[in-house]
Amino acid sequence: MAAIIELGSTPHDGLEEQVYVRKSIKYVLPNDSVQDFINRIQTTLTVSPFTLPSGEIVASQMNNSCYFDDEYLNMYKERVVKNEGAELYRVRWYGTSLKPVETLFIERKRHHNYKEVQKYSNKKRLDLPKEEMNRFLTGTPIEELNSSKDKLAGDIQAAMMHLQPKIRTQYLRTSFMTQANKDLRITLDRDIVLFSEPNSWAEIAAADGIGQGKGVRMPFTVVEVKVAMGESGKPECPDWIHTALMECIARKIKLSKYGYGCIQFYPIQAHPSPKWKPEVERWSEQLTSRPADITSAGSLLNSGHLAPLATSYVPVNDNHNKEYTYAWLQNQSEKCTTVDISSTKLVSSDEKVKQTGKNTRNIFRTARRHGLNRNGKAFMANERTFLNYI
Repeated sequence: MAAIIELGSTPHDGLEEQVYVRKSIKYVLPNDSVQDFINRIQTTLTVSPFTLPSGEIVASQMNNSCYFDDEYLNMYKERVVKNEGAELYRVRWYGTSLKPVETLFIERKRHHNYKEVQKYSNKKRLDLPKEEMNRFLTGTPIEELNSSKDKLAGDIQAAMMHLQPKIRTQYLRTSFMTQANKDLRITLDRDIVLFSEPNSWAEIAAADGIGQGKGVRMPFTVVEVKVAMGESGKPECPDWIHTALMECIARKIKLSKYGYGCIQFYPIQAHPSPKWKPEVERWSEQLTSRPADITSAGSLLNSGHLAPLATSYVPVNDNHNKEYTYAWLQNQSEKCTTVDISSTKLVSSDEKVKQTGKNTRNIFRTARRHGLNRNGKAFMANERTFLNYI
């Protein structure tokens, strides 16, 4: 996997912006093996705590990422085939609700093929006040907004104005790293829940960022081992960490949480499929002991499964804020239903006809915008060529 340059804005814990050149090595771990893996590594790598906006210090925090794409999932498709310069945009915040959040983090991930262009893939982020997100997405001039980086904000705004929210990922992140050696870091994303987003940010904000509609919980935990790039340029996962993961029945899979969500919620548009899909499907069948099910977002929230965490992993200071700590102390007695990635909604023949008619009308409208003949034959020929290619 290519190295990733992480270029951030000032993080929410108040530290200065830092630049890292790391290679990220992904593993997928069964949910019931998380405790075993933590026990094996925590004697060597300690938990690196997070500081919430309230000043509270926690060992794990809830991450929300809202991914944007167009109606055809072209961002997803370009990332799957690894086109040079393929991008992905997301809005991130921390905590179970948007209500106490003041600042949103807008991120752009860009893929580069180092062998071709001698550039590393990179991730850049900027800060934006929550109240200005709608204006940002509707094209308000950047100089009228309180963005942390005007040039980056302008570039991201130009792209995101033509996109819409598609997938939400919500999970609990724990980071392991020693202060003496920041060249090695492990992030563990557990209790991953995904939602299909409404079509506008305004609807998300109106719901205080609570996932709407249908939600699914992954039967996996995603572990990323991030190793600093050395002079050789070929860092690998340390043997002792790889051994610990293998002993916990982990698999080395470049699983994308966003890709997983696209396959689950948009099976028709999510084509081509990522290389990891067949392996994840087979493994999911082995790990899922009951029939696949999609649980409503409301029941997940009410049962506490949007923010589950064993309390032993949440050291807090004396100035803790109940508004944040409540989520970390939810009852763990109930289990959230897991879902098989291969379970997709079957579309009836009548629905297919309706969808085909709608897509055809969209194609003809696009053809007219490009000045092609009224019946759109030239445009349709291009479409057939593209479909044959993929």
